[in-house]
Amino acid sequence: MADHCNMHGEITGGGTRIAFIDTQVHGLLAVPFEENRVHEGYAFFGTDYDASIATAAPKYYRITTPNTTLWSHLRIEAAALTAGLIELYETPTENEPAGAGTGITLRNVDRNSSRTATVVLKYDPTFAADGTLIWFARLEAAAAPHGNSVPIILGQNKTYVIKFTSDANDNKLWLNCIFVEHTNLS
Repeated sequence: MADHCNMHGEITGGGTRIAFIDTQVHGLLAVPFEENRVHEGYAFFGTDYDASIATAAPKYYRITTPNTTLWSHLRIEAAALTAGLIELYETPTENEPAGAGTGITLRNVDRNSSRTATVVLKYDPTFAADGTLIWFARLEAAAAPHGNSVPIILGQNKTYVIKFTSDANDNKLWLNCIFVEHTNLS
């Protein structure tokens, strides 16, 4: 059974748009799309902390998306003890075996939901080449967490790499990846 039903409504300037009614509370949904997905159990997070990152050895994370129409929106939050650069690359060249790295458990934001994420997140994989840079941010020393303010909808059946390059040895990095999944309707 669906968690909501559709209703069409006219908008200013002409045309119609779909409005959603939550069938559990029988109310018009007036929350942002991503928050609605949280309530439906389609939001997940994975967190990692590394207490010893060297300037000559960047910290890597690997994201793999499935070959389905359940797509993931990605938000990155990160903070470091000393400054550094965090980057997101698409389609890196992987070393063998593909998929190397250690898995990070993705937890459902709705702790009452049994849904599991379709995306996979790992730390410490190795890559022959980083791929195409699609986003980056400068992390300042001991500042509040920073990340992408607009979620990136990851490509279907693709690999991504998050890379943190530290400005100083023995840096500490906290990373939180938030994935909100939705079914592509187009």
